[in-house]
Amino acid sequence: MFEILYQICYVSSANEKFQQTELLELLNQARQYNKNNNITGLLLYDGVGTFLQTLEGEKDDVESLFSKIKMDERHKRVNLLSAKLVEERLFANWSMGFRLIDKTAIKQIDGFSDFMYAPEKNLEAFATSEPNSAMNLLYHFAKISAIEPEDIT
Repeated sequence: MFEILYQICYVSSANEKFQQTELLELLNQARQYNKNNNITGLLLYDGVGTFLQTLEGEKDDVESLFSKIKMDERHKRVNLLSAKLVEERLFANWSMGFRLIDKTAIKQIDGFSDFMYAPEKNLEAFATSEPNSAMNLLYHFAKISAIEPEDIT
């Protein structure tokens, strides 16, 4: 029997660059909340202010969390890239996987160098026109991570 789950992917911009301690606090809070609410996912951060995240779980739980994320004053321009029903979790073992990525790492993945570094005025247009690029980027980092993704230390 398949469990029908809800999966979203979004991109946002931090109001200020997150420092290491702020990222650790964010990850610890997210992992605890997600564990308590049976939500899994992956968060990518480019080190200068762009977040790309996927969340998956029961639809009401994911939508409730996304509503909180949209209201979070630490970031702006929260753009939903995709929302769909799925039969299985892509990030089943991660309450919140994390990867800090940089331009060098992004440029090594064909077709993704423009996504995380798109000019601010073009980000929404790009995200709307190519939402699968964001999910493909997340899939890429999920596949190369055999264990719980790295923490910042």
